[in-house]
Parts: sequence; C-alpha cells; structure tokens
Amino acid sequence: NPGFGKVTYDVGFGAFYQKPNDFYVGISSTHLPAQEIKGDKSLIYKVSRHYYAMAGKTFQINKWNKITPNVLVKSDVAATAVDLNLTYMWSDMIWVGGSYRLADAYAALIGYQTLIGGDKTLKIGYSYDFAAAQKIRTNSRGSHEIILAFCFAPKVKKTTTYANDRYLD
Repeated sequence: NPGFGKVTYDVGFGAFYQKPNDFYVGISSTHLPAQEIKGDKSLIYKVSRHYYAMAGKTFQINKWNKITPNVLVKSDVAATAVDLNLTYMWSDMIWVGGSYRLADAYAALIGYQTLIGGDKTLKIGYSYDFAAAQKIRTNSRGSHEIILAFCFAPKVKKTTTYANDRYLD
C-alpha cells in the first residue's frame, strides 16, 4: 500500500469465564483506540472499534458423546453479525460441527484433539465455509481453513491451611 509506511499501536481487551464441561461466556473488543492513520497526501485509513460476545453450553449425552451449541455476536456498531454454531464431540477426541452466519455464510468443520502430558491439549482441524448470500456467492467459491492449536492450563498452587482444635484462634 503506497503511502502507508506508518508505525502505530493497537489495543484490545477481553474477558472469558468457563466452567469446564458445562458452559462459557466471553466478551472482548479490538481496536480500542479507534484511530485514524494518515498516509501520504489524502490517504486516510480509519480503524473502527469491534465488539464481540460469545456464549456456549456443553451437554453430555453419555460417557462418549457431547454436543456444544454456541453463539457469537460481532459488531462494529454500523453492522452486526451473528454466528450460530453446533459442535459434536466423540470421546473427547474427534469433533465435527457446523456454523451458520445469519443471511451470510455456512461452514463445516472437523478435527481431532489429544491430551499431551495431562494438562496440555493439541488440536488439529479443518474448516470449509461457503457463502449463502447471492452477491458474495458469485465472487467466492468458499474458503479453506486449517486449525492448529496448542492449549495449556496453568498450574494453580493450592493453598493449604492447618487448624488445631486445641487452640481457639
């Protein structure tokens, strides 16, 4: 991009809460400064703030099967998109799922995950999405996405306390 040899900063923030194997909720925002970047001459690039909210719940069907529906809402205030998702997991290893962005696109996904060392998870997956809206469908045949994730849970030190009933503190 001629005229945009600029150095700038960007800030985002989010919060996430999860009760494992039950539910999760999260909110976040990107491009908090919502700045204008001026290039040479009359080039101006406006970076707008984006907001995200998500929630999901896992339903354990039986020992081997569970499903997780979730919703993701994305907005820059001028436009809002809502994604409805459903993931099926077998034996905490293989997952398949689908996603629908209201009046916009569909996606199908498949993946595999495994525990490494008891507290780390390696995830490998593939997703293909295709446009539902006619205007986009004429210009796009869809897109492929490869997923590679390495998740780890930080070890939390447990606090131990000791009490003696001989001393009433």
